[in-house]
Amino acid sequence: MPRPAEEVIQSLNVKVLHRHLGYFGITEVSSEVPDTKPTS
Repeated sequence: MPRPAEEVIQSLNVKVLHRHLGYFGITEVSSEVPDTKPTS
């Protein structure tokens, strides 16, 4: 194996976390860009 399974899982978790942070962390971005929060 080129990479341990844990490392692969961590990288996947990071991608998922970034996606969730982009979705849920919009309150931080909204101060710079207003009206970017999704309604659904």
